[in-house]
Amino acid sequence: MQSRGLGRKELVIDFREYEVVREGDEVVIRGSIREPVRWDFAIRMCQDDVAGLAKVATRRTTIGFLLRALTRRKKHHHWSGDRDDHVREAKEAGAALTGKIRLQREERKEQERKERAVEAASRALGQGGADVLESEAAE
Repeated sequence: MQSRGLGRKELVIDFREYEVVREGDEVVIRGSIREPVRWDFAIRMCQDDVAGLAKVATRRTTIGFLLRALTRRKKHHHWSGDRDDHVREAKEAGAALTGKIRLQREERKEQERKERAVEAASRALGQGGADVLESEAAE
């Protein structure tokens, strides 16, 4: 993929690293490009896209490409660095992202717990608040 906003830069998409999920009638591929800039993206596909994908998949050039990719032992890649380094970095980034997501979930749960405690305290004050205020005023 090329981007005009970044100049003539190649943005490498490695589909082996991304999350594929079903959302309603769509299949969504989510991931992040790390070179030359970090860019989070999502590709959404619906049933209308199947005809176009089938057309691309059945072209002679695509079939030849797939056969070469499946039979070659030494594969050519278009990453700027060594493939092993790229795969290792992708795994590390995935692990870091998983840790970040886990931390965000824990922070969200803690925030929800605090909000529930405040609501419970407000309800308690609302029900028995008059009694508390009367006893404080009497003192």
